[in-house]
Amino acid sequence: MIINETHLNVLNSPVRTIQATVTLNDNMIFNHNTNLKRVTIERVGMGKFFGYGICQKANINVIDVNRNITVTTSNSFNISFNNDVMTPIFDVTEVNRDETTNELSITAYDSIYKTSNYNFSELELDAPYTMSDVITAIVNFIGLNGLDVPTNDIWSYSYDTGANLEGTETLREVLDDIAEATLTIYYVNASNKLVFKKLDKDGDSVFTIDKSKYFNLDSKTNRRLATICNTTELGDNVSASTTETGSTQYIRDNAFWELREDVGTLVNNAITDIGGLTINQFNCDWRGNYLLEIGDKISLVTKDNETVTSYLLNDTLTYDGTLSQTTEWTYEENEDETEDNPASIGDALKQTFAKVDKVNKQIDLMVSDVESNKESISALQLNTDSISASVSKVEEDLASTTEGVNEEIATLTQRVESVMTADEVKLEIKSELDNGVTKVETNTGFTFNDTGLTINKNDSEMSTTITEDGMTVHKNDEIVLVANNVGVEAKNLHATTYLIIGTNSRFEDYANSDGESRTGCFWIGS
Repeated sequence: MIINETHLNVLNSPVRTIQATVTLNDNMIFNHNTNLKRVTIERVGMGKFFGYGICQKANINVIDVNRNITVTTSNSFNISFNNDVMTPIFDVTEVNRDETTNELSITAYDSIYKTSNYNFSELELDAPYTMSDVITAIVNFIGLNGLDVPTNDIWSYSYDTGANLEGTETLREVLDDIAEATLTIYYVNASNKLVFKKLDKDGDSVFTIDKSKYFNLDSKTNRRLATICNTTELGDNVSASTTETGSTQYIRDNAFWELREDVGTLVNNAITDIGGLTINQFNCDWRGNYLLEIGDKISLVTKDNETVTSYLLNDTLTYDGTLSQTTEWTYEENEDETEDNPASIGDALKQTFAKVDKVNKQIDLMVSDVESNKESISALQLNTDSISASVSKVEEDLASTTEGVNEEIATLTQRVESVMTADEVKLEIKSELDNGVTKVETNTGFTFNDTGLTINKNDSEMSTTITEDGMTVHKNDEIVLVANNVGVEAKNLHATTYLIIGTNSRFEDYANSDGESRTGCFWIGS
């Protein structure tokens, strides 16, 4: 909260005198004594504990009876209360005039709004860089006055080859990823600086909304951050939890965490840092306080005299000669996900995942680490011309554990390679197996061995075998289709429309003039 005792005394007074002023391009002034009818400032956050920005939207309504006020989308303005500027600079995006009342309705947003219009590549930022370097470049690019971030080593971590960004991401998406990776929210303050703020879980509230200040308060359940789970689209879940029950926040495909080798440490540090953060879900209509800033910790005294804690994350401030405010927060559920970590080698193998390097066009296929493994290394590499994959070694000591591992295999060393080009897909399997295992099987009915690729499920009577010489399809033990260098041989071949033989003949059904079905052979040659 902006500390101003004089203003705070005015705001807490039973009878308040508040003057709002809109200054357009530093020279045109609207206020309630002249032509300003109404001002609303909306700040819309998300139902999460961190990892997002709050863009501020302003609507002002001005009476222009003589039609001598001209406002365009090239204009900008700020808003002050009792002569102190309390908002960032707003850029006008829309102007409408009511032809009956001559009232101008002006809509404007702060600078976060335009970050969705530019891509990361437009920064022309070369690696190595830090997250602090990235947001400094964004601040300069969109013309803000500066930057304010918490003191933390994570801001100075060097991405020597760059974060996992293709360049097509919008600057807003990059800012969201940085806020998520640093456990913060971000906004533009009254000094027109970009601020990254971590919600204060341990400090005192900066303001209390008691029964003398609100018209209506609907206080619901609290939400406590108990688990943070880093997850990727391709299956990797790494999570850490407090000892208390509560909610989970997911960090998905974050460009500033994806390729780091210390994600487990980052997740543990994160839950230590802000685990236990508790926010009350509420909706409150009250007298308002323009000194409060986004992310400020507030207390609310319910009608039953219970004090609950929340934060200023979603609200609308309205001035129409008097001041009022609606403040609320509601948690967004994540019902269809799990943050469980693998507990055994079997679970770990099931939880194989891929790290996608968007910059270098490379995918690393990883197997979750388990303490009993002597080595568990795999890699899938992707470049613009081909895809290749390899699994180098997985070794398990059966004397210490057999959970999740086939007891017939003591040591497995296997290499699998695949290549995909624009013209073909090629799959090769090379074996260097200590115990004579000469094939690879999948649970979905695919078998790779010296006879080729066989596709067959237990509940199907059909089986297909593909080798370098061709393809054979069986129905039970009977061959129904063979395609090889000799030709194609099929049993019960059924052409549903017509059958062409050679280049001159075509057989097909037709109906005569009486509508009777016939079979005809037609000459189709030149």
